[in-house]
Amino acid sequence: MTVLICFGLSHLLGTSGSKLDTCAHETMALVKAKAGAMKSAMKVVMKGKRVSKIAKGRGAKAKVFRGKKEKTVGGLFAADLMRNKWGKVVSKKMSAKAKNNSWFNSLGAARKTLGITGFVLVNRGPEGQALYAKSKVIHATQ
Repeated sequence: MTVLICFGLSHLLGTSGSKLDTCAHETMALVKAKAGAMKSAMKVVMKGKRVSKIAKGRGAKAKVFRGKKEKTVGGLFAADLMRNKWGKVVSKKMSAKAKNNSWFNSLGAARKTLGITGFVLVNRGPEGQALYAKSKVIHATQ
């Protein structure tokens, strides 16, 4: 290691370009060269960050479904996913489970028997109360 001893008094003496001034420049150049060598050595040692195969957060299922990621946090793979009728990516298992909900099935059957089409609030208004009563009877028999 080379050590240069300079007193850096050139700014006080007003002697720019003197031996003192050049000595200061040489010292700074030596320090900068060492810093550059350290940085390049660090770059060689450091490794890149590993990209996760697990999709997290909003749109995680969509990423897995498209093949951008391997699986979701819950462990769902692309084979376990599907698009519902609105185009949202959902679990096949959960979708099938929801379609077999007994209360929703009884509501559908009650709507058919009463001939109700369109939007009706359940148990609100005369039509909705009739729908609720009929659905309750069908649900009890299932």
